[in-house]
Amino acid sequence: MDLVLFYSSRNCPLKSAVGLLVLVFVCGLLVPAAVSANEAADRRIQISLPIFPRIVAVDLGFQKKLLPKDKVLLIFLYETDKANAMKLVELLKDKLSNVAGFKFTARAVSVRDQLAGTAAVPTAMYLAEHFAEQTFMSVLEYSVTQHRILFSPFAGDVERGATAGISITSRVKPFFNIKTLKRADITINPVLLKLSKRHE
Repeated sequence: MDLVLFYSSRNCPLKSAVGLLVLVFVCGLLVPAAVSANEAADRRIQISLPIFPRIVAVDLGFQKKLLPKDKVLLIFLYETDKANAMKLVELLKDKLSNVAGFKFTARAVSVRDQLAGTAAVPTAMYLAEHFAEQTFMSVLEYSVTQHRILFSPFAGDVERGATAGISITSRVKPFFNIKTLKRADITINPVLLKLSKRHE
């Protein structure tokens, strides 16, 4: 299986003063032909974790969504499994030193706190667990209202509205919901968008 990743650099200006260098490279991944549903979900999370911040960085409005002092805030939303969300936060911190040259912080945040407005508006959001439809739609509407990327590693979530995720076939590609991008007024680098899978 081929993995297509997109890297960003703060030093390459592109439109709206967003620094962007798109680098596409191929890397082999061995995925078992038959795995359980839980194993498949875990594998998708492992694959998507390093892709998430790179997708966040190719939002052409990325720099307008930073915290004070130019810091990126990435949150991992959970409803019931806080321990898993915190584990993902630590994994990302171990793998990542910056997002497009900016300092970043990552937090595990409950859906209830985020939707209630008791948590800071993040730069982008990652679903740390598979949400039931009602919860998912509430989070989706929040992301649209706040013009933030809602990234889900789970199969079927981009089709039901998540801004971005991954598509796994013979290669792993970023996967975008075009309708949600338009509703949230988010513009993704056109070169990356052309190379990605899109749900219209």
